Amino acid sequence: MSKSRHIKNYRTQFPTASEEVIDALKKSDRKIKYTEHELKCGKYDKETNTYNQGREVSLQMIEDSGVLFPDQTENIEDIVVRSILIEQMVKAVEHLSPEDKKLIFYYFVSEKSQKECAKILGVSRRTVGYRLERIYEKLKNLIKI
Repeated sequence: MSKSRHIKNYRTQFPTASEEVIDALKKSDRKIKYTEHELKCGKYDKETNTYNQGREVSLQMIEDSGVLFPDQTENIEDIVVRSILIEQMVKAVEHLSPEDKKLIFYYFVSEKSQKECAKILGVSRRTVGYRLERIYEKLKNLIKI
């Protein structure tokens, strides 16, 4: 279906609007119309005597170029390595003390901040930070990264 070429009568739509507002609405309609035409059809540049192709690009063209949407599928090796690391992490966490396990649960699973963990555990925020660093070192040594 083609668009209607009917010019909108803003005076009847907005009877209390000033002439400046009506003129601005008319100009914006013209700009939109010409911009849409330029995007779809392109335009001829008289100065350089060349035709510039329209800037409308299809999603298929973007996907084909591979610039914006690179292949994001994981290969089987990455999946296997991740599952092995997770398994090693779970085994390593079993070697931590009950207090450290609690801190790991609040900080990583419940996604609490260090300040919130400190309040729950009844210690200072600095103590939580120190304990997390100590836990990281323990886990690194247990997993041998």
